Amino acid sequence: MSPQEKNIRLEEAKETLEDSLQYLINDAKEYDKGNFKAIKRAAGTLRTLLLDPENPHPKSNTESLLHVLNVKDNITMKSFIKPKAADAIDYNYIFFARFRDRRTRNKYYDTFLFYPEGAPKDLDFNTWWNEDLITFKGNVYGEDEPINSSISRKDLIKIEANQDGVDHFDKNIRGKTSKNYFWFKWGRTGFHIIGPVDPIIHAQLLGGDYDPSETDISGRDINLALTRQVVHETLISLLPYFNLQLNYKPDFDTNWHAKLNRQGWKFNVYNNNKKE
Repeated sequence: MSPQEKNIRLEEAKETLEDSLQYLINDAKEYDKGNFKAIKRAAGTLRTLLLDPENPHPKSNTESLLHVLNVKDNITMKSFIKPKAADAIDYNYIFFARFRDRRTRNKYYDTFLFYPEGAPKDLDFNTWWNEDLITFKGNVYGEDEPINSSISRKDLIKIEANQDGVDHFDKNIRGKTSKNYFWFKWGRTGFHIIGPVDPIIHAQLLGGDYDPSETDISGRDINLALTRQVVHETLISLLPYFNLQLNYKPDFDTNWHAKLNRQGWKFNVYNNNKKE
């Protein structure tokens, strides 16, 4: 490419960055109104912004926008992962939430919400990108060998965009990291509430109509709450860095107050037997 063409492509990259951040804002707005599936579109946008190939071919043109703009080594990313995380299981600011199911024939939609509290911490890009959103490791089920099913931002966005139907849908699931993602999404990995549950506890922690036959409860689609977190962190990091005056007004309260369970709760486990 000629120097003039390179300059044109650099300006186009800047325009694409601004467009991409606006797409993230639009998807976040839909999610915050209760259209939870809308946030999944953001995985493709985040991949374009953030994901570089691990072993790029010398002549490959596949680069993230942040790499094209040469800012990955300089940018500071905001993280809502607690500095003192539980060392076995830690959901950080991801909370269980029950809603009326208006999409399927199921009575309830048991899922999760990202509900941040306090100020985020600052991280360099690579530390942030590889940081675990959920910690899930140790002998949490009494296994002979410790397990590690933790999910990082990089794993979440790569699998959600490339394998779970945003830009591509993989029929078969291969590899430990991919299985971790889908088992969390399906509710296989995580907590299970084995009933019957006391009616008072049911009203506080689950909500909805009390049903003593409700005997195995778990949340699904945690990937959507995690994607909402990554979208939020990306926007509050990149908008000021690039001095872009886009209108991002996150609304975490609408979904929070619409959930049927009166109390928001999460599940943390420490290897020293301390639990939350």
